[in-house]
Amino acid sequence: MNTNAVQDIDRIRVIRRSMRCFVFGIIAAIPGLSLSMSILAFRLQRQIAEETAEPFYLFPLHVVSLIGLAFVGLLAKVGGMVGALEIAVIIVLWQGGGLLVRYRRGTPGEWNPARHLMYWGVWLATVGLFMTLAFLLILIIV
Repeated sequence: MNTNAVQDIDRIRVIRRSMRCFVFGIIAAIPGLSLSMSILAFRLQRQIAEETAEPFYLFPLHVVSLIGLAFVGLLAKVGGMVGALEIAVIIVLWQGGGLLVRYRRGTPGEWNPARHLMYWGVWLATVGLFMTLAFLLILIIV
């Protein structure tokens, strides 16, 4: 009898959720559609992480986003829109690098061949959400 709860997951459901997370991330990368699709991508990522017993926390990613938005707002107020967009792109790339490091170092408790799609989906959802909020902030300030 198998006593490990991690091995009792439905692998097909995990793979499909990873693929859906990627699709929601792609849709969330489109400015304006990012809020609802980002929430769905983050929710799916959390469910996948729970099922595969992979330690995955989005809190550092969101903290970097909030600090980045503060910098973008400050730079938009002082330096103009071009500098603010440059900072926004740098922060988005930094977040992608952080997710890449987490993807390479993390080991899930259960095998998921579509794990990379989940990471891409989360990163694209973060990019879309961050860029939408940055554009709104720049438009409000400038």
